Amino acid sequence: MREALEKILPEARQFPDFELEHQFENIERKIMLLSAREIQQPARYEKTILLVIEYITQRRSADEQIRRANEDLKHFA
Repeated sequence: MREALEKILPEARQFPDFELEHQFENIERKIMLLSAREIQQPARYEKTILLVIEYITQRRSADEQIRRANEDLKHFA
């Protein structure tokens, strides 16, 4: 993620939907969806990055449960 962020300002780039998964000590794994881009601020000289972090662990878990249920249904069809 750091490499992707470092390329945004010098290269005027962005990255949408960068999925980051991490297993934290003493708690379950967490999945986050990150998006970043440079934002222009006319009154300021320094460049700024807008970083959006969306917590998607539960969504991914629900997606996996649906996928498994669909697989189970295929065996009965």
